[in-house]
Amino acid sequence: MPTVSSSVLNSVEFEGINVSTADFVDGKDEEATVEAGDVAEVFEAEIGEDGQLSSYEYLRLGDNLDSGNQDSAKGKLFVDLRAADDSELDQRTEFRFVTRPKNGNRRTPLTEWVKLRNANIDDPSKRLPFTPVSRNGRPAVVKDGRIVAVEVRNPATSIEVDRTNSDADIPARGGY
Repeated sequence: MPTVSSSVLNSVEFEGINVSTADFVDGKDEEATVEAGDVAEVFEAEIGEDGQLSSYEYLRLGDNLDSGNQDSAKGKLFVDLRAADDSELDQRTEFRFVTRPKNGNRRTPLTEWVKLRNANIDDPSKRLPFTPVSRNGRPAVVKDGRIVAVEVRNPATSIEVDRTNSDADIPARGGY
């Protein structure tokens, strides 16, 4: 992933946002059957183009927690991936966020794999903290024109993911 220099980041103003499935478009494997053990890209968004991300030149996944309120959803991840018939996916399904060039296939993971059962929690006080993402000790900032995508896999069974039936609250920082 091309890094954004510290001097550039110093002049970027970031604000907290919540990215949802409405900010993504269908990935190349959305609604396709993903065989057990395979990895598939189900959602994607181009920074500077798609959904609310069209208002930003930079995106950093994750946000700071609301230190004064443990029950707050601020800075906590919620992802509910569903099939085309609106049924829940197998809870062993895992997902992660990656970035890639707009017209390329070389992916750089932004996060580790997260089990769906750990991210599909309604009670905000029990959700996973999703603080600002870093790679190799540097802020993992995705710049305008690059793609942020959601990949899925399931080690035990085949799955199909439908973006329109899925839901997500993904804490992030949008920069301009």
